[in-house]
Formats: sequence, C-alpha cells, structure tokens
Amino acid sequence: MTGDPLSRADTGRKRLVIEGWRFLPHSYALVAASHCLCLLRRGDIELRFADLPYYYDAWRRTRGILPADDETALAAVPSPESNFTPDATFTMRPESPDFSAPRFGRKFVFGTAEYRVLKTRNRSGLRSAGQLPETLSVVTPSLWPALAYQRFGFPRERI
Repeated sequence: MTGDPLSRADTGRKRLVIEGWRFLPHSYALVAASHCLCLLRRGDIELRFADLPYYYDAWRRTRGILPADDETALAAVPSPESNFTPDATFTMRPESPDFSAPRFGRKFVFGTAEYRVLKTRNRSGLRSAGQLPETLSVVTPSLWPALAYQRFGFPRERI
C-alpha cells in the first residue's frame, strides 16, 4: 500500500463496494446511482456494486429513470468478485442500516433519521454508537439526521 490508506500499490486505484439498489424510482436508488456515476467519472476507483433485495417483492427494475448513457454505465458496474477486497464499503439500506463491522477496510453507512430521532429499527439492535468499531462511519444527507447520529453516540468526525 502507498501512503494513502485507501490506495492499492498495484494499481494506484481505490477499491470500493457500494451496496444498494439500482434502477428503481426510490430516493436511495437515485442517491446510489448518483454516487456511482460521479465515482466512475473519476477514473481512480475500482468500483463494484452489490445489489440488495428490494424492500417489497412487487418492486421491479425500471429503466428510463436516468439518461440511457448513465443507465448503461450503471449496468456495467460489476458485482464484487469473491476475491475482491474493498478498501471501503458504502452501504445504503433504508429503514435498517447495517452497522456490522466491515470484513475489509472501512465501512460508511448511509443513514437518515426522521425528526432527528433514530428509531429502534434504525439502530441495528444497538444501544449506542459506542458499541461500533472505529472503522465504521455514518454518512447523512443533511445536518438533521447527523444530529440524531451524534446523540446516538457517533463522534462528529465519523459523521
């Protein structure tokens, strides 16, 4: 490894897995798509996408949500191979964020909180963020949920 903890010495590229939804008219899927497209444009990220099951069985992949070129680029992002070792994982699981320790590297959990409160189902059965490894951080879309995660015990530098 180089001086950058997220960089690979063999390729100089960072390895990232995004876990979430693709091709669905849902805010989490649109955020995941936006992140993927931005990362693909960088050229220094080895990106993989782990498709999570949809929240409801009735949901179906929907094409035409984004421009055709963007959808083609998203579809081309492969699933992580069994030997793919990510430097970081960015997970987006609505309603039930995955706060388990990462198998490799760091983990960033996308989380929201209604009314600045983390409901029991949003805490993965934990009493506080003090129970979480330091390799896990939370990413929020605004200050509103960030305050909820701070009250839950996440240090500011991990939000």
